[in-house]
Amino acid sequence: MTNHPNRLTIAAAVKLVMERDGKKHVWFGQERIWHEAYELARGAANVHPNDVWKRVRSALAASNLFEQTQYIRAADWSGREILHPRYVLKSKPDQYKSAFNTKNC
Repeated sequence: MTNHPNRLTIAAAVKLVMERDGKKHVWFGQERIWHEAYELARGAANVHPNDVWKRVRSALAASNLFEQTQYIRAADWSGREILHPRYVLKSKPDQYKSAFNTKNC
């Protein structure tokens, strides 16, 4: 999928929502943050929340805006307890890629 020139990437949308809400990190348990960011980045409609999280998680892992700091043990959608990655914003702005048109985000 090719990004529109003025479309936010998923990672940039997560960053905007986190900064607006004063959050320091994002993980699976914060569904409102990552779901709102996915919609802000104009993600596909009618997608199961688990698939939305997979797309957001992939975008955060590929982005230079975020780094994974640890795992949080919690249940997933099926009720299984697994380790969920926790992402925080990188602290140095000079390490950021452009928030727009970042490949694989």
